[in-house]
Amino acid sequence: MTISTFDYFARAIIYVNGAISYLMNVILIHTILKYSKPHMGTYKYLMIIFVVFNMMYTAVHISVMPNMHVEDYGFVVFPTSWMFQGLMAPSHWGMITYCSMFCGSLVLITYHFTYRYLLICKNHLLFLYNDITYFPIHFTIWIYWTLQSSSMSEKSRRLQKELFKALIIQTIIPAIFEYSPCALTFLTPLFHIPFGRLCNYVPIAISFYPILDPICIIYFIKDYRYALLGRWLTRQQSVYENSTKQSKVRDCSVVSNQIQNSDTQQ
Repeated sequence: MTISTFDYFARAIIYVNGAISYLMNVILIHTILKYSKPHMGTYKYLMIIFVVFNMMYTAVHISVMPNMHVEDYGFVVFPTSWMFQGLMAPSHWGMITYCSMFCGSLVLITYHFTYRYLLICKNHLLFLYNDITYFPIHFTIWIYWTLQSSSMSEKSRRLQKELFKALIIQTIIPAIFEYSPCALTFLTPLFHIPFGRLCNYVPIAISFYPILDPICIIYFIKDYRYALLGRWLTRQQSVYENSTKQSKVRDCSVVSNQIQNSDTQQ
């Protein structure tokens, strides 16, 4: 099977994104386990589950290397990885696994909203979490108003607002990089819109999602952001202080030498 220049380009991007995704998700797991405050509660374990899912999703994406094509009223997705060349059964199960992971990524964000809603608005119903499914927009409205009116402590309120902001961005990111491109790919055959090989950009867009998701969590949760940036800032400050001390010592030695020279001349 010949590979075009675009396919090489697409594979290179997906491989690079996969490596960055693993790096960022490992950093996030380390940050969650080490820097989560006690008031984070069991939510940190839920975040770890989603991080592990992102890593598995990345591994399946790299292994399968899906390609898409739209022609007339037909839509097809197929694997292009070297591991599945000429192997019908592995290709079949590889695509089933990839499509299952993709559908799982669409559903899992709902559990984020469900958990946040039950934790903030209906804490006594949290034990029903695994048996209830709600629509995310409904949760968003309820969580927002509860955060405005709840009598929770200031520390808890701050944490919930940080998690709420992170959750909103975690919804926007897949909407841009997963939901919209895939919806376009699925709908164009229905209206007989020629999309052709342009839909091959969809797997590239999807590969950015597991990178941006952990970055979003680290940025919007202050404890995590300060833990990572604090190390870097502390290191930079120590370097600056050492350089300042050395410059002061040099200045003092220069002044001392000048005084000694003037005394010698007198």
